[in-house]
Amino acid sequence: MAPQKRTEYPMVTVMRAGVVFLATAAALLLFQVVKDLLLPDQSLQQSHLITVLVGAAIATFFATWINRARAADHRRLATATIELQTLIGAMSDVILVLDRHGKYTKVFDTQTQSLIRPAAELRGRHIRDTLPEEAQRYVQSRIDMALAQDAGVPIEYSLPIGGQLVWFNGVVSPLNEDEVLWVARDVTAARATQVEANQLAAIVESSTEAIMSADLRGMITSWNAAAERLFGYSRAEIIGQPVSTLYPLAAGDESMQLIDTVRQGRSVDQVERVRRHKDGRLFDVTLSLFPVRALRGEVTGVSAIMHDISDFRRAHALLQRSQSDLADAQRLAGVGSWTEDLVTGELTWSDEMARQLSYSPDDVTPSIAAFISRVHPDDRRTVMDTVGGAIAARTRFSFELRHVRADGTTCGVFQASGHVVFDEKGTPVQAVGTSQNITTRKAAEVELMAARVAAETASKAKSEFLANMSHEIRTPMNGVLGMLELMLDTGLDATAREFALLAHSSAESLLTIINDILDLSKIEAGMLELSPTPFNDGDVMAETVSA
Repeated sequence: MAPQKRTEYPMVTVMRAGVVFLATAAALLLFQVVKDLLLPDQSLQQSHLITVLVGAAIATFFATWINRARAADHRRLATATIELQTLIGAMSDVILVLDRHGKYTKVFDTQTQSLIRPAAELRGRHIRDTLPEEAQRYVQSRIDMALAQDAGVPIEYSLPIGGQLVWFNGVVSPLNEDEVLWVARDVTAARATQVEANQLAAIVESSTEAIMSADLRGMITSWNAAAERLFGYSRAEIIGQPVSTLYPLAAGDESMQLIDTVRQGRSVDQVERVRRHKDGRLFDVTLSLFPVRALRGEVTGVSAIMHDISDFRRAHALLQRSQSDLADAQRLAGVGSWTEDLVTGELTWSDEMARQLSYSPDDVTPSIAAFISRVHPDDRRTVMDTVGGAIAARTRFSFELRHVRADGTTCGVFQASGHVVFDEKGTPVQAVGTSQNITTRKAAEVELMAARVAAETASKAKSEFLANMSHEIRTPMNGVLGMLELMLDTGLDATAREFALLAHSSAESLLTIINDILDLSKIEAGMLELSPTPFNDGDVMAETVSA
């Protein structure tokens, strides 16, 4: 560093002149002594003349030297004054001198002061002429306190400048019994930075995510409340401890590997790791690391955000198991499912649905084109019209269709069912449906129909046979009854007559059975007619016993 130039003031010049005067007198005295020794024979008048001339020469020399020194002092003083004014003008501080009553006795024209109000407008004025009432009370109270305590008093206040509120911070110091020096600096940016830092600190502290930081040695330097809840360590316990405290015992040098990555200025985003609680249990977390940089951009530490995903892992495992069970159930039941986003046209389907379409689940991306290509050409219009009609009518849909293989051969018959989901504005946003393989059922229905036709044909043939047989049997039976009636009209003895009556009654019973057979065929044909006939129950009982 270059040595600082010393500035000399007028008092120094006066002292220098005094020294020069004494030196001149001493020189003259010495000259007089030497002259008397060397020129003893000179007259007194000549001696005085020589002394006067020499003294005048010496005085002229020293006067010239003094004038030159004084001129140099003035130049240095002017230069120092300009430098001081330039330095003060470039300062961002507010520098004022006020008397005990609040009068501006001196105002330095600094850069900040020029933004507030030019110094020339304040000098000699009072604070009541330049400040609001509340600001007046504050300034006067600080002046009174500094003079009363004879010590510096801290100050902090704000002024509206250029349409925004500017904050100042500084000190008021007593200069003498009646004046104080008011020095304040613009701290708006620093205050905003501090406010922002406080806000960020509040956000970090209130975050539900565990947030911590460590230096490049791997020592923990900060720890929020969520981290306390997640790991069980308080700030006092964990600050200053190595981050490996949080790792499983088998993690090795994982911590330094991650820190080395961040040391290079790279972030580590959403990696899954295992961490250790204070009580020793292990749990899963997602971990993100970010470099902490100093003002010049160099990496000085690591910030980490961690989220416990143990519950998510358990829920994910349960979801995968449920999906696997659903896929097994769909495969066993032959039921596939699908969902179409009616806004984006995106289609998703289950593995069983893919198999029903003769696709391998892993070899095709679900799409409308892929679906339609596996619908029988004769059924494609039915599919489009039915789903479109359901959307228009806001109803469920159900229809049968045939699927085809890649070579066009039919691979089965399927029952499609589903419904359309509408948003709050009534716009269709999603279609959800199922597809059940009914090929076996349809085949069974065909077989059942054939069996029914065969049964109906056989029944009809039986009815025709019974009708024919009943007619053929009734004719000879009527002949038997007629001959028995003729026999009863002859003169038969008692025994023969009894026999003939018994045969006649049996023939009539047989005829009744034949008529019942005919009635059975009428029942099967749906042509039965009831005819009321009077009878004697006693006779019926007697005939039954006799038979």
